[in-house]
Amino acid sequence: MNKIHVEIKAERLRQDAEWGGSTHDDVHEPEKWCGFLRHQLRLADRAACSLATDEITGGEEQALIDGYRERLIKVAAVAIAAIESLERIMQKRTGSSDKEAEFANGRLGVRIGGGKNEAIPTENSSSIFAIPGLCRDNCDRRANIPASIYHFS
Repeated sequence: MNKIHVEIKAERLRQDAEWGGSTHDDVHEPEKWCGFLRHQLRLADRAACSLATDEITGGEEQALIDGYRERLIKVAAVAIAAIESLERIMQKRTGSSDKEAEFANGRLGVRIGGGKNEAIPTENSSSIFAIPGLCRDNCDRRANIPASIYHFS
């Protein structure tokens, strides 16, 4: 492992200590992870813009470079956290119950609406589904999928 990988791993460990690790991470949906990444990228962008100023001195410049680099390490660590969380969720899904297997095979779906989700049979194996716990109704609206389509939510 090179120095950069060591720093990213150290940042992941720091994040886990601060936020509670997988127990905390696995409740976030993909869109939330993208928001975390956008936040860190905005901070990195701000640091990069500060570096573009011609009026900085040697000491100031090194501090700005260090800040920019630190933000890039955080971006990488957050991206890794998102991937690790997705992998754990998919692993749990692989060991799903018989009912979840029926969802995955398209023989059973979920109708979303009215604050209640209900399992219903589907007519074919081409039903649309999302990763359990990763998508809510707002994902459906963005994708122009009516809430009555059968899928996991």
